[in-house]
Amino acid sequence: MLAEQKVMPLVLRYRSMEKAKSALCRRAADLVRAGDVIFIDGSTTTEGMGLYLLDKEDIRVITNNVALFLFLSEHGVDAVILGGNLLEPPYFLGGCETEGSAMRYHADKAFFSALRITKEGEISADAEYETLRRIMVRNSDASYFIGDSEKVYDRVSRRLFLPDEISGIISDYPFSDAVRAKYPETEFLI
Repeated sequence: MLAEQKVMPLVLRYRSMEKAKSALCRRAADLVRAGDVIFIDGSTTTEGMGLYLLDKEDIRVITNNVALFLFLSEHGVDAVILGGNLLEPPYFLGGCETEGSAMRYHADKAFFSALRITKEGEISADAEYETLRRIMVRNSDASYFIGDSEKVYDRVSRRLFLPDEISGIISDYPFSDAVRAKYPETEFLI
């Protein structure tokens, strides 16, 4: 694959890899325990976790995804929206106000996605959400990247995290034994 491509329009990202995203979100939701406070970033990939959180007891979800916030709230899940500017209409908030809000919270777990991940596990950043994702990871006891195999590239030009900077990678891509051995403290949940 090429190192970089333009970002797919939001409406198409919702339809891309739907079955894989659903399975990954179900796996991610399995990590959530009763009483957890979790961050979920504004992405079409992580938004799917909402459906699998409805049976979790006494959880709180902190997000910058308006659609996820509304869905969870309508189903009685304690949800917090991180205010800010609408960066990607109609659902994703970002900017300094969102980042400032996120800094006030601590979570048991953070779940995020990003534009790309390399075959070596380097996670790529998109500048608009880079700071927010760094805050979420820093302010959480555990953090997990969720990404389907369509996000896997040979290289990226802007790195957000290496695998050893997060707790785990949830993906349908079969990372090599060499990559897993290089990052023994990182869970690779396939």
